[in-house]
Amino acid sequence: MVTYLEKLPTFLPDHATLIFENLQDGIVVFNNSNEILYINETASALIGFDGTKLDCSILCLCHKFRSPDGQIIPGENCPCFRIANGERMRGVEYTIWREDGSKSIVACSGSTIGVDDAHNQVAVLCLSDLSQLRALEKVNHDCTKMLSHDLRSPLAAIQCWAQLAEHHSGKPDKIANCVSHIMSSVQKTNMMIQDLVDSVRLELESLNLERRPVDIESFLTNMLRQTKNDEHLRRIHLVSDENNALIASADPDFLERIMKSLLTNALNYSDSNSDVTVTCGRSEERITISVTDQGAGIPPAKIPVIFDRFYRTDASPQREEGLGMGLFIAKKLVEAHGGRIWAESQEGSGSTFSFSLPLADSVAAP
Repeated sequence: MVTYLEKLPTFLPDHATLIFENLQDGIVVFNNSNEILYINETASALIGFDGTKLDCSILCLCHKFRSPDGQIIPGENCPCFRIANGERMRGVEYTIWREDGSKSIVACSGSTIGVDDAHNQVAVLCLSDLSQLRALEKVNHDCTKMLSHDLRSPLAAIQCWAQLAEHHSGKPDKIANCVSHIMSSVQKTNMMIQDLVDSVRLELESLNLERRPVDIESFLTNMLRQTKNDEHLRRIHLVSDENNALIASADPDFLERIMKSLLTNALNYSDSNSDVTVTCGRSEERITISVTDQGAGIPPAKIPVIFDRFYRTDASPQREEGLGMGLFIAKKLVEAHGGRIWAESQEGSGSTFSFSLPLADSVAAP
């Protein structure tokens, strides 16, 4: 933790540092000689400041501030210089770029507060981390955009088929066909709404896992057996590691949700005559499940973003309506189990989506 308590001006009360250290906001006290007199732990973490650069330290800090859209700003527009020049700042937004490549959105507030014993002007900069708030605002914006666009398609279909059913009153066979299409559109709408609800729950980490030992081979066998009458799903083949017991610690309902997301993705993004292979095996304290398709593959530049919320590609030969949250939800569910999920692909050679789960005996009993 970086503090320069011996440098604090005498006009600050002794308990000021105790208050500063217990604030959620970052606090930096500095003077017009470019010296940091005090920086609390929150500010150090936000800025990525380790206290090793003592000379002109305020200049070093200011090099980390950029405009909200990431543009480099002139030195005179940096918060420390603006405050040192007498400006009273309140909630001015900046982006802090750290040396490790990470960044945070902050609201900067501050003003000069007095003169120290060496007659230097002393100022305080307060940093409020807005990163999570801005991320939630983006989610809200994206959800609104998706709701206004994607949900209109199945709802428009429901309206159309309902009107046709009304038009064909007295013709039972045509009405039955209309009702079938209406039910299909209703199911798609329900799935979209459920994806939205689940994504919010996962984002807020309000998910309650009911973990128990799950025999992965039996689980996958039973899951696929339930869908054997669906010709679309007959393309799926299971290959397991017969030499090891594959008992994972997992919530069966959420594990099924993960598998359905990966299988749906594999089936939609590969030819209807090609096979999809599910493999499961054990490595140290983990069980790994992989879903491999024979589709067109994923461009290398797209792999880092395929698990992002709302990400979709038009490469599917049989693209289904949806919000593009299947892989995002799968990722969140895997991480909630303490596992990880990843994708490997070569264009023209198909893709493999894999995820890991902890072994049942590697998770401490509650």
